[in-house]
Amino acid sequence: MTARRIIARCTAVTVGLLLVASATAGAYLDGGWPLVAATWVIVLAVAASACALTWAIDNWNAR
Repeated sequence: MTARRIIARCTAVTVGLLLVASATAGAYLDGGWPLVAATWVIVLAVAASACALTWAIDNWNAR
């Protein structure tokens, strides 16, 4: 993996974590722990689909 790709992935992960942290804080202030749990379920579903899409694209490009 090239240095640019590593930097891009680390930046994307950092920005993603900041967005998740702010969404979690907002959910807690709006509706308490049940809304935080719902937010995390959505975040995990989006992360799983993004990982699956990335894996599929990488496998497609590797052919």
